[in-house]
Amino acid sequence: MAQVIAVPYVNLYTAVVTQRYFAFILNPADFTLSLNSSVDGSGATWSWKSLGSPASGLLSTASATAYFSGKLAADGSAINYFNVFVIAKDGNLWLISSTDDGATWGSWKDQGAPAGGIAGGPDVVSRQSVHGGFEIDVYCQVIGFDGHLHVNYSQNAGGSWNWADRGKPASASLLPGRTGSIPYFDGSRQSLYAFAVGSDNHLYANSGDLTTWGWQDLGQPSASVSVPSVAPETVTFLYDVSKKTSPEAIYVFVLGSDNHLYACYSLGGGAGWTWEARGTPASPIQTFFTNALLVSNESAAAIFTENVFVFAVGDDGNLYADFTADASLGSTAIWSWQNLGAPPEASLVLTNGAAASSEVEPSLSDVQMFAFASDTSTDVRSLRWDGTKWTWYDQLGP
Repeated sequence: MAQVIAVPYVNLYTAVVTQRYFAFILNPADFTLSLNSSVDGSGATWSWKSLGSPASGLLSTASATAYFSGKLAADGSAINYFNVFVIAKDGNLWLISSTDDGATWGSWKDQGAPAGGIAGGPDVVSRQSVHGGFEIDVYCQVIGFDGHLHVNYSQNAGGSWNWADRGKPASASLLPGRTGSIPYFDGSRQSLYAFAVGSDNHLYANSGDLTTWGWQDLGQPSASVSVPSVAPETVTFLYDVSKKTSPEAIYVFVLGSDNHLYACYSLGGGAGWTWEARGTPASPIQTFFTNALLVSNESAAAIFTENVFVFAVGDDGNLYADFTADASLGSTAIWSWQNLGAPPEASLVLTNGAAASSEVEPSLSDVQMFAFASDTSTDVRSLRWDGTKWTWYDQLGP
């Protein structure tokens, strides 16, 4: 699930790439959706736009995805489609879209709900279709009151939508809350992974490609944690550059009942899962972001590294990052917590999301990162990494 996404503006004639950032924020004053975006390439300037809401108002935070439509503007720039989902106060799933690279937005569309209603979600992900030719599929997962995983999906770039019941694990129902999902390419086909927590307090993965879907029981963290989080908050994946033919690794981050961060990962593309305790920063964790960041770097000497960042707000109102400067995989990865502080005149209470440069950069000092959080006055703050330091900014909204 992502509320904040990086969507590059790519010109295929000139090969120029402009980094852009879009944050979809629930306005607590009137339960509408606000878009805070930066399209200047550096994240220096931001502007707010109201996207309104369904007539009944919003009940959930947003989940957003964007993808190349396959179409080019007259100047050669790639046109991206945006799909943003929310749960409204009427209990239905609703969608708002842009088909012109985020410039204008259509009206809200009622996607309905599975039989019995929606207990948790939404979480949307897009992927290259497993069909032949250029096609993007979009999947929005929700958890029903029946304990099943339900998916509202389109296999024609948003032209039409359908509901599917992905069922539940054999020995448990799914708990209400959010899911986490990623598209996954194993070198021959692209699959989809969705993660949720069962009534037995185990983490489960639902995976498949087009018609075949199955459940895996991933267990739970150490015995000292009786219950994992009510939902897997963040999901990311890494590529093992030391083994070019190996599958990608998948990482899922959850919060335990002891307010410690835990990672559940597979180094073999969903085969074999390991739990790792990530601990807690100096202050106990209050909330942590709904998306981890993977930042890839390749130097002029062809040395490839990957940095992973997971952000959390502590009980002291500060923002913390658990990160690895060089994500060698599994037990050899070296992680550390860093206190990123808080805005000078405010404490943080709510996390909104994070985004990073979408291109592979020469080093971490060339990467842009933005983390968003709401303060005690419900003002949205952004923390920007400019390559050398972190700096707080007041976004003055929504």
